[in-house]
This record gives sequence, structure tokens and C-alpha cells, in this order.
Amino acid sequence: MKITKLTNKDFDKAAKLYQEHYPCALAFITKYMKLEGIHLVVKEKDKIIGMIVAPYSNMNPNLVEISFLAVDKEQRGKGTGTKLLKELEQRAKKQNKRSIITYSRSAIEFYQKRGFKKAGSDSGGTLLFKRISQE
Repeated sequence: MKITKLTNKDFDKAAKLYQEHYPCALAFITKYMKLEGIHLVVKEKDKIIGMIVAPYSNMNPNLVEISFLAVDKEQRGKGTGTKLLKELEQRAKKQNKRSIITYSRSAIEFYQKRGFKKAGSDSGGTLLFKRISQE
């Protein structure tokens, strides 16, 4: 299992992985993947088994926003999502980011087990926040 930066070569496969598990328009996913940020894929034998798309916030330069996190159904429960989050945190710290946020409908417990706190909620889901740097 290897975590690498999302490249143009991986772009279509990563978008399709997300779309398989969370049906939405491919153009919507593509829009976020093209924003500047920390976008990673997990590969096993050249197959993408996980991905995270985390653009830099356009409202706060110290913030990274997780837009998409997906793990192949066969790989869930094996630590792939946790490894992606840890790698995101490490890279965000190196870039002097202070916090990570995400909005989730179904993975609230997953994020909370990894140190995220609820920052608010509405009928569609929950906003979660994790401070990664005290500076």
C-alpha cells in the first residue's frame, strides 16, 4: 500500500472510485480535484483503493477542507482511511496549516475516533474540525 499525490494520470480512476460509492456528478468531483490543495491516492498494485481530496480553504489560509474521502468497499476496515487522514495531517503541518475541517453525513464517528470534534450540524450532516497545529 502506497500513498502518493493525486496526479493527472490517476485523476479519472480516483473520481470514479468516489462516484462508485457516493453517486454524484463527475463534474462536481472533478471541480474539487482541480482546486489547489492536498489530494492523495492510496494504491495497491497500481489499483487505486482510496483517495482524499482536501483543497485549501479560500476563506482561511490556515485551513484545509476535506471535500472527498473514499475507500474501496473491499478495503474498508483495514486502516486505509486512517492512513490517508494521517498523511493529510502530516502534509498540512509541513505547509503550516493549522486545522482541518470536513462536512459529513455518514462518517461522523469515523472522524471523531480520529480526533475531530463536532463544530455544528444541520439536517444534511455535521461539520467536523481538527486542530493540527497550535501556532
